Amino acid sequence: MPVPAAADTTAQQLQQLQQQEASQRASLAQLAQEQASARGILAALRADLAGKNADLAAIQAQAEALDQELQAQTVQENAIAADHDRHVEAFSAQVRDLYKSGPVSTLLFLFGASTFSDLVDRIVTATEVARKVQDQARQLRAEHDSLDSDRRKTAELQASLTPLLDQLAQAQAAAQAAFASQSAAVSQLESSQRATLRGLIGIQRREAQLEKALAAEQAAAAAAARKGAGASYGSSCPTPAAGYVVFCGHGFGHGIGMSQYGAYAMASRGVGWQQILGQYYSGATVGALPEPQTVRILLTGAGSALVPQSAATLKDDKDNVLATVAAGATVQFSRQANGQISATGGSAPVVASVVRLVPAASTFQARGSGRHYRGEAWVDGSGGSLEVVNHVDLELYLQGLGEVPSSWPLGAIEAQVAAARTYAAVHLGGGTYDMDDTTNYQVYLGADREKPSQDQAVSATRGSVIEYQGTLIDAVYSSSDGGHTECASAAWGSGADGSQCSPSYLRGVLDNYDVSTSSNSLRTWYSKPHTVADYQGYLGAVYNSATCGALQGFDFTRDASDRVKTVKLIGSTGVCTVSVSLFKNQLNSPAAPPDVEFYSDLFGASPGHGAWPYW
Repeated sequence: MPVPAAADTTAQQLQQLQQQEASQRASLAQLAQEQASARGILAALRADLAGKNADLAAIQAQAEALDQELQAQTVQENAIAADHDRHVEAFSAQVRDLYKSGPVSTLLFLFGASTFSDLVDRIVTATEVARKVQDQARQLRAEHDSLDSDRRKTAELQASLTPLLDQLAQAQAAAQAAFASQSAAVSQLESSQRATLRGLIGIQRREAQLEKALAAEQAAAAAAARKGAGASYGSSCPTPAAGYVVFCGHGFGHGIGMSQYGAYAMASRGVGWQQILGQYYSGATVGALPEPQTVRILLTGAGSALVPQSAATLKDDKDNVLATVAAGATVQFSRQANGQISATGGSAPVVASVVRLVPAASTFQARGSGRHYRGEAWVDGSGGSLEVVNHVDLELYLQGLGEVPSSWPLGAIEAQVAAARTYAAVHLGGGTYDMDDTTNYQVYLGADREKPSQDQAVSATRGSVIEYQGTLIDAVYSSSDGGHTECASAAWGSGADGSQCSPSYLRGVLDNYDVSTSSNSLRTWYSKPHTVADYQGYLGAVYNSATCGALQGFDFTRDASDRVKTVKLIGSTGVCTVSVSLFKNQLNSPAAPPDVEFYSDLFGASPGHGAWPYW
């Protein structure tokens, strides 16, 4: 479906830039890992610092509480001491007064009683006064001793807290220093990451420019390679010299369904992907897949050796683990005579009807092609040969398609992705694989082909498919339709009744977009001039000279899109009619020179019989 690539200096520059991009992405991934590790350390240090700050705050609060308690005890002690001093002073004054007055005063007080009862009251009163004074003195002493003990304990606790406070202060300072150092390391990593990203963006921009130039060069080179150096196509079919014939045509491929170059031109004019699909799939609508799908892709060039980029396991088709495989280890597969698959390179030799390589993460590499793929590799021998089938999520499969350049407008890539998703969904089921990775189905290049623009297109259209009256369509497409798409049943005989096109969504439509962009180098193509006699020789047994005589010229019957359906070979004695496929295949074979090539059924001859429009 896509125009094949040809080697040139632009392609070499693009390959070098892609290698630089891969290196930059690897550096970016390494920086991201280092940054993640550094951020983890930083988070741990932050948590440790927060814990130490919390411990320090708790102990400081305890110390402050003890200090406040000590101050309160000191105030209480001072009050008790003052009270004690007052009592002592009062007691001393009483004692002094007692000694001053001597025992006579006491006796006078006692014997001043008028009755015996009064005497007893006076004795009891004197005794009570003395006892109270003694009790107050004893209580003051006990309170003083208790307060003194509390003060000593508080002082001891405060003394024991002082080293702990110092230790925590040191730990806090160390944690703050480590945090500052780690913050600086993270900042440096982020700076390196930004510098790498800037370099990567520059490479991607240059890569996109080269890829866009290469896309145009590849198409021209593919045509010119078959027609001789320096060949180019003008805007009209050249008129050959007398006795010579030139075949001129438009487009590349079968021309049914979506034109990739037409989608390119529409997207360049700002048309959205849904409208692009509506242009090429008549009456179709956009629907959604009911659930995620896994596709099975036969990797035609995979070879027999696979290398997981991360640790992996070898399993059978019933999900039993058979062995483990180290990251980067080569697993060699072979098919035995009975169809069983043997695998070596893991933790143990393995033999099973199907052996699955299941990476824990990342991708695996197929040594035969050197390409990397996501998902799993199922190695099967039931079909008579060793097959490597990539089981991968449909969306990841779409990211690895190589149908259109990633430098194309996003709308064109989105339309291509939606069509490719639908095409893949229709082909799910049956056999050991759904599709292969070639133009027989869709060109699949794996994880190496993933580009930001295509990833964005997959994300923007995630799960979107094309439906006609509630059923998935067969969303075929080709590189260029030459200005008019072909009716599917007219080309493939799928139920046409002569007046109706089947299926209805693949009817032929006029497509002025396809031929409006200079990037489509095969919108017009033609052969070098050759004589009619030369063509008779090139056609060999396809032309029946015994019946028709010497070849004189060509005439064509056409369908509604002006594509050739049958070729009339006009001879000197009759007219021989052949199918367009037989005619093209013969002239595209080694029987004809390289500068005779037909890229589509939309062609004519100059000079020829019967006019045909030229857009």
